[in-house]
Amino acid sequence: MEIVLLLIITILPIAILSLFIYDMDNEKESLKLLGKLLVSGVLACLIVCFISRILLEMIPSFRINPMEMNILTLLLFSFIGVSLVEEGSKLFFLYMASYEEKEFDYTFDMIVYAV
Repeated sequence: MEIVLLLIITILPIAILSLFIYDMDNEKESLKLLGKLLVSGVLACLIVCFISRILLEMIPSFRINPMEMNILTLLLFSFIGVSLVEEGSKLFFLYMASYEEKEFDYTFDMIVYAV
């Protein structure tokens, strides 16, 4: 029961914000495309978890608590372990799922739905 409550607390703000943004859009994208983007986001999260696990095995200093890392290790961890992997994964899946879609008539649409 506690897990269900945590899931609801986690998903509810995202759902409310998504509905709010979708409602404000004058030229709405199809629900099929938005579902495709949602699935892509889930896949991106799974890939990030997988790649992060590999990085932790390959670079032992990434296993240290970030509060205890020296500045060089923290910079490498931030740029490689966080930025490159997470943002690169999101970009890849967003591109694969929607770049050729004619419904994205504004660049801003892709930015909003990627977030």
